[in-house]
Amino acid sequence: MQDSVLLVAAVAALYTLIAVGWRLLSRVRMKMHWDAGRAALERGDLESAAVAYAKCVALEPMWAVARSMLAGTLARMGRGEEGEREARLVAEMNPRDPESWRALCMFYALFMPEREGETRAAFEELRRLDPAAADKFLRDPDIARRAPHLGAVLPPSGGGAPV
Repeated sequence: MQDSVLLVAAVAALYTLIAVGWRLLSRVRMKMHWDAGRAALERGDLESAAVAYAKCVALEPMWAVARSMLAGTLARMGRGEEGEREARLVAEMNPRDPESWRALCMFYALFMPEREGETRAAFEELRRLDPAAADKFLRDPDIARRAPHLGAVLPPSGGGAPV
């Protein structure tokens, strides 16, 4: 009987070690792919960046930042519909997180400026969740520089006509 208990304990310990090791290996692989994606973007290799970010998402589907980077990279490659799908997934996976909606607003502003209705809807959700974050988004000088058309699309604080 005691040998059976020891065998079960040994198998359980081995299983735990394998599970922990697998998780650590997955983290190392994610970091490796993340770093590869960042390096690829820095050298302008969008195809390699998209592959690397897609691997990050495959390893950790709920990693919003990696999915957002994949979305932007796909859009830069002219694959806007795929990028939009990824960007929307970020907001859908984290519907109560204002940062997810800010990222979706940013995606539309930078990569699909013609989608004014979608931009407004994402912004209104951001405003509903966190009015201060929405105001900060509108006042961000980097966003104003990179997406000057937003002032004509998004309503100012408190709603009303576009600024």
